[in-house]
Amino acid sequence: MSTVPHEARSWRLTPLGQLLRRPPRYGINAAAVPFTVGMSAYVRITDIDGDGRFTPDPKVGVSHPNSGDYVLQPGEIVFARTGASVGKSYLYDPRDGELVYAGFLINVAPNPDLLNPKYLALIAQTGDFWNWVTRISMRSGQPGINGREYAQLPIPLPDIETQGLIADAVTDIEELIVSLQRLLAKEEAIKLGVMQQLLVGSTRLPEFSDPWGRMTVGKIADVKTGPFGSALHERDYVSNGTPIITVEHLGERGVVVEQVPMVSASDRSRLHAYSLRAGDVVFSRVGAIDRNALISNLEEGWLFSGRLLRVRFDRGLADPAFMSAQFHSRAFREAVRSVAVGQTMPSLNTSILRGIPVDVPPLREQEAIAAVVIDLNKYLDRLAHRLAKAKAVKKGMLQELMNGRAFDRALTESTS
Repeated sequence: MSTVPHEARSWRLTPLGQLLRRPPRYGINAAAVPFTVGMSAYVRITDIDGDGRFTPDPKVGVSHPNSGDYVLQPGEIVFARTGASVGKSYLYDPRDGELVYAGFLINVAPNPDLLNPKYLALIAQTGDFWNWVTRISMRSGQPGINGREYAQLPIPLPDIETQGLIADAVTDIEELIVSLQRLLAKEEAIKLGVMQQLLVGSTRLPEFSDPWGRMTVGKIADVKTGPFGSALHERDYVSNGTPIITVEHLGERGVVVEQVPMVSASDRSRLHAYSLRAGDVVFSRVGAIDRNALISNLEEGWLFSGRLLRVRFDRGLADPAFMSAQFHSRAFREAVRSVAVGQTMPSLNTSILRGIPVDVPPLREQEAIAAVVIDLNKYLDRLAHRLAKAKAVKKGMLQELMNGRAFDRALTESTS
């Protein structure tokens, strides 16, 4: 068993440039070309995601006589040097294939006897690192950090063995995060496929065979515009009151309840006609007009803002959970976009939304389909919760990384 020595609690800060095999290098200035088999892939700032992974969409190549001088090697890290993404980084993973790094990236090659590349990659995800990026990159008014400045990055430096233990501990949680992300994406795709079949009637659940009808939204629901003439502004919000839902809180599987603004008792009384009930659906009426969310029991009595439309169903004709799933289908979203008004800022109103047709099976079949969708959503929510928890654990570990403490338990578990 190996653990972090207690004397590692006071790690000296060392400039990154003193821990490298060579000075930082700039990438090649070459145009991207369509990727073909046998060609080196091109890695640009836009090909690196927020977690430091190579995620091109699509993958592109590079065809230049000098591209061989810019092929990434194991242990090398590239940092974005300019623009809004300055500070973004990627530790080369040989599993990504042969990669040539572009001109807006800076290649850093740690001396493996002094600095563990994975340890450096973790430092580049900490809050302290990003605070340093903000401070350094804005000196000239234009976001940017050059190779000489990256060489001055202060690195909290334990011994090389401790760096490896920290890297291994965080790698374990990163692998869990990646596996959960892949599983969640796979299950989301399965859910989408199931919904596409069930929501148009091409696949029927057992015991159902009656024909479906086709009705407009206005035939099965009342549609109401938010308090457009009584708009609330940020200055009207209070710290303790009645929540009011805005466009930003419309999520794929319901209302996103974080940071929902609140209004005073007097505004609540004035806007009582805009209260929500469980089973309502609220739509964005301007901009992202296909965004909508089903109101649950948790949001009963909340208000909806002037940039939203509220849909309240006739429960004898429509099941809210089924109709919410319909409203999230590709076909319905395309229908919404096709009838919106406005060139630069598409918008909906009550008459437009009322006139959009939807497929309406018998009520009992709606309820059965809704139960399938609800079960799928519950499973996806559990996966999303596990993913969020794993990310929180990683974030907590990274927050302690710069000051050299609180890794004992994690490192001991990972190396026992």
